[in-house]
Amino acid sequence: MCSMLPQCRHALIVTLLLGTVGTVTMNPSWAARIGVERWCLPALQQHLEECVEQRQQLEAYDEHLLQNIALKECIVNELIARRITLAEAVDQFSRLMSPRDYEILRYVGQGHSDQERIARSVLAYVPPRVDDAAERKLLMQQLEAELSALLHGSVAHCCRP
Repeated sequence: MCSMLPQCRHALIVTLLLGTVGTVTMNPSWAARIGVERWCLPALQQHLEECVEQRQQLEAYDEHLLQNIALKECIVNELIARRITLAEAVDQFSRLMSPRDYEILRYVGQGHSDQERIARSVLAYVPPRVDDAAERKLLMQQLEAELSALLHGSVAHCCRP
C-alpha cells in the first residue's frame, strides 16, 4: 500500500472544500439553491441574534409561569389550611390568569362558567397535597359544598374575563 495515500486523501479533501467555498463565494445564487446561504456571516449573525432574542423571551415566559405555579401552590396551601375560602382561592387564581389562560381553561376545563372552571381547577390541586385519606375526603366534601354554594349564588363572587 502506498504511504502517500493518507496525504493524498487530505489534499483532495482540502481542495474540494476550498473549491466549494470559492464557488459559493463567487456565485451566491448557487449557494441559496443548495441551502448553504447561511454560510454568509451577516445572515448567520442576524439568525443568532434572533435566536438569542427568542431564547430570552422564552426564559422570561418560563419565569413568569414558574412564579404563577408557586403562587398557586401558596393559595392551595392556604385553602387546605382553611385560612381562605374556596371563593377567595378562585378570586386569587383568576387574578393570576391571562386572557390566553382563560381561552385554554374554556377549552379544557370542566364547568359552565369561568368561575366554575377556575374553582374546579383549584379543587384539582387539593387531593395530591393531603396525605391522610380521611382528612382528604372530609376536606374535599367541604370544598365541594363550598363550590355548590358558590355556583348557586350563596357567595357573591365574580371572576374577570
